Amino acid sequence: MASILPFRGLRYNTNQSLDLAMVTAPPYDCIGEGFQRELHDRHPHNVVRLILGYQQPGDTDADNRYTRSARCLKQWQDANVLVREGRPALYLYEQEFTAGGTTHVRRGFIARVALEEFGSGDIHPHEQTFSGPKEDRLRLLKATRTNLSQVFALYPDETNEVMAAFDRRPLARPDLVVTDDHGVINRMWIITHEETAADVCSLMHRKPLFIADGHHRYTTALNYRNWLRSRGEDVSGHHPANFTSIMCVSMSDPGLVVFPTHRVLANFPQVTADQMRQALAAHFSWQEFTGAEAVSGRLEERLAESKSPSIGIYLRGDQSAYMAQLKNISAMDRLATDHSPQWRRLDVAVLHQLVIDRLLPETFGPQNELQIRYVHLAAEAFDAVHEDNASVALLLKPPTVNDVRVIAGNGELMPQKSTYFYPKLLSGLVMNPLD
Repeated sequence: MASILPFRGLRYNTNQSLDLAMVTAPPYDCIGEGFQRELHDRHPHNVVRLILGYQQPGDTDADNRYTRSARCLKQWQDANVLVREGRPALYLYEQEFTAGGTTHVRRGFIARVALEEFGSGDIHPHEQTFSGPKEDRLRLLKATRTNLSQVFALYPDETNEVMAAFDRRPLARPDLVVTDDHGVINRMWIITHEETAADVCSLMHRKPLFIADGHHRYTTALNYRNWLRSRGEDVSGHHPANFTSIMCVSMSDPGLVVFPTHRVLANFPQVTADQMRQALAAHFSWQEFTGAEAVSGRLEERLAESKSPSIGIYLRGDQSAYMAQLKNISAMDRLATDHSPQWRRLDVAVLHQLVIDRLLPETFGPQNELQIRYVHLAAEAFDAVHEDNASVALLLKPPTVNDVRVIAGNGELMPQKSTYFYPKLLSGLVMNPLD
C-alpha cells in the first residue's frame, strides 16, 4: 500500500512580496522555445530557470543547464527567495478552471510518497513513455537534488473519506493564490495540523495510486534513488530520496477532466478520402461531414457518442471531415492477444495497433519516416492539416478515468500520450528537497 508522509516543502517566500504569477510556470514539457524565453524574461526568479534552463554553446560537464539550475536553486535559498517550511505539511491544492463552457474545481493534496518499483506494489503507471525526457530529468535531479514539480496520481475513494479528513477543520483563506496563463485559479493551503495529516496518511495507506501524469518524473525518482544506492548511499527507510512528491486526486473528484490527445501525421503521403476509406474498409464503416459540420464540433460529438472504437479524420487538401467506426472488435482480439479486452477496446489502442501499425503500411507502404505530433484541440488538428501542411490528422475521444483504473490495475500500459488530464499542475508552488 502507498506510504504517504507530510514534508517540509521548499517554496517562494511570500514575505518578499513576490507576485506568484510572475515566478510560477507550467510543467517543463508544456513549455515551447518561445514561451521558455517569455518566462525567462518575465522575472529573474521564475521557476523556468530551475525546471528548463537554457542550453548554451560551450556547455561542459561542469557548466550546463543542469548545473546552472542547481546554482540558481542554492542562490535563491541563500537570498531567502525560496524558504523551507518550518514544519512538515500536506499541501491541499485546488484548481478552478473552465472546460466545455462549465466551471470545474479539482481538489487534491501534495505529499511525499514512498517509491515502489512498478509491478512490485500499489503504484501503477498507465501509459508508455518516451526515453529522452527521462534522461534529461535524471540529470536535472542529480544536480538539484530536489523534486521541482510533482507527479499527478489518482486514488480510488468513492466515499470521499480522504478529502473529508481535510474538511473536518475549517479552512482559513488559502495560503497561496495565483491565476496562471490559462486563466486557471490555483489555491493552496499549507496543512501542518498533525492530527489531520495523520488521518489523511492513515486513510491513504490502504489505497493504490495510478499515475495520471508525470510518468517521467516518477521513473526519474526511481532512477535517482537507485543511482544513489549504486554509489553506496543508504536510502532506506525515511531517507528523502526514497520518496517523491505526488499530487493525489480522488478518481471520484467531480473536477476531474480528461481531454483527448489527437494525432497529427507528417512525412506521410498525401492521400484522398477514397484512398483512406479503401485502406480502412475491411474493418471500419465510414461517415463524411461536409460544409459547416466539418469545422464545427459535430465530429467530436459523434466520436463521444460512438459505442465502438472510432477515429475522426482530416486530410490535407480535403475540406470534409470523416469518422471511421470499427465494425467488429474481433480484429483487435486477434491482433492484441497479449492485452486485456478493456485495452483492445480503447480508441487509442485501435488507432495505433490496427490503423497506424498495420492498415496504413499495408496500403501505403512502410512509413519509416513517419512523425507523429500530439495536439489536444480538434481545431489544432484541423489547422495542422489545412495550414501547416501535415498530411493527416486523427481525432480520438479520451479514455475514461475508469479505463485508467482497470487497465493500469491489470499491469498494462496504454499507448504513449493516451490521456491529457486538464489542467496541468503549476510548477513553483512547492518543491521537495531530497537531502
